[in-house]
Amino acid sequence: MTTAIQFMASRGQSPRLPSGDSLGGAAVVAASIDLPSVHAVATIGAHADPANASRLFGLKAIAWYL
Repeated sequence: MTTAIQFMASRGQSPRLPSGDSLGGAAVVAASIDLPSVHAVATIGAHADPANASRLFGLKAIAWYL
């Protein structure tokens, strides 16, 4: 997510309001923390802790990413 936002910024298309739902919402929150172009984040049903979501759903394959 961070790489995608940085790529968009390099093209002059910085997202100011990234959004996501469920695990994608948690990823958006985590990625947006250190990005100055992001002014707000919208989530629907996002987990507060992405690591907890990976345990709940057994997503060991992507746990390194979170």
